[in-house]
Amino acid sequence: AVLSVPEEGEGAEVAEAGRSLSGGERRRLAIACTLAQPADCLVLDEVTNGLDDEAKLALIETISSLSRSTLVNVISHDLAAFDTVETTVHAMTPCRKTQETV
Repeated sequence: AVLSVPEEGEGAEVAEAGRSLSGGERRRLAIACTLAQPADCLVLDEVTNGLDDEAKLALIETISSLSRSTLVNVISHDLAAFDTVETTVHAMTPCRKTQETV
């Protein structure tokens, strides 16, 4: 699962602004809240960063399911993670800064 129930159970209290959660738990909660909202388009930037393999797989399955009814744009360096998702990949190469003369 992208987000699991804490050991204290479903009745566990969470401090204001998630202060009682770890950074990873806050990140997973933010992802879950984002995916739970109806949207015509989602832009997810490096959404798999910091997730363990189980959470990453659950997230990718969720993204794959959502992409049937929602335009989902994923920005990621982890292209292999999205091999199972029907995708169009645009590989970007770094731009070279050119010197302008005035």
